[in-house]
Amino acid sequence: MISLGLRDWDHLVPLASGLVEIPGFTVRIDARDVTPDVLTEPGLDGGETSFSRYVQARAARPRRGRRRWSC
Repeated sequence: MISLGLRDWDHLVPLASGLVEIPGFTVRIDARDVTPDVLTEPGLDGGETSFSRYVQARAARPRRGRRRWSC
């Protein structure tokens, strides 16, 4: 089962109502009035979050050394 915390947007109705199925998975939609904090709620596997909340959570994490990018 995949548990998603999402706002109640019109484009999610087919998924939330079961009209659209994902083969091999059971999806549980937890409709919210406000954007959930998917990074701190252990009962959610994923979902919608605000970009500012994501950036704040990333900034609060301790850095694990310098990241080196290569192309």
